[in-house]
Amino acid sequence: ALRLGSNKLTGAIPTELGNLSKLDQLVLRENRLSQTIPSEIGKLTDLESLLLDSNDLSGEVPPVICELRNLALEDFDADCEENALISCPLPTCCTACYS
Repeated sequence: ALRLGSNKLTGAIPTELGNLSKLDQLVLRENRLSQTIPSEIGKLTDLESLLLDSNDLSGEVPPVICELRNLALEDFDADCEENALISCPLPTCCTACYS
């Protein structure tokens, strides 16, 4: 698990996080992260929890999120409903596995 919530982190989510192949939890909530959710998150095949809410992220949720079969929808939080900067709902490919 990598829990870096409420640390006043700024800038983009590092693409290098995709190299942490055994990571099961990624908590980056309540920071000042900006730009998009990197597609490299899709390499985290053991990821069960992804918490990105309360940041300044923008753009679309990358479709590779659909490939994260261990990720429970209730444990994916990126301010989809509250933050107009992120295009939600999840990509169409996710509707079957997360609905």
